[in-house]
Amino acid sequence: MATQLAAQFSQNRGQVYRRLLDLWLEYWHDLLLVKNRLRDAVANVDRRPTLEAMARGYRLAQVKAFIDGIRGAAEQLKLNANARLVFEVLMMDMPRQVAA
Repeated sequence: MATQLAAQFSQNRGQVYRRLLDLWLEYWHDLLLVKNRLRDAVANVDRRPTLEAMARGYRLAQVKAFIDGIRGAAEQLKLNANARLVFEVLMMDMPRQVAA
């Protein structure tokens, strides 16, 4: 997956920022809101049931850390870091669900 993302990034940086990183950031931010019992503030209202189910499988610290990771990856890409390495690290840092 990291290789595919890096290839897409080399072809169209703007699309990767807007479509992927911004989308992930918005989605994980919504998950953070749900974890903090702010369900009415989520941007993706149609995804609220999925987000609520997902929220049970992650600790708050995991969600916060991954949001920071997404932001960090975006910043590294803006600074012309190796896209494949940035996406590999981001994929490895994606949290795994914990037992509910």
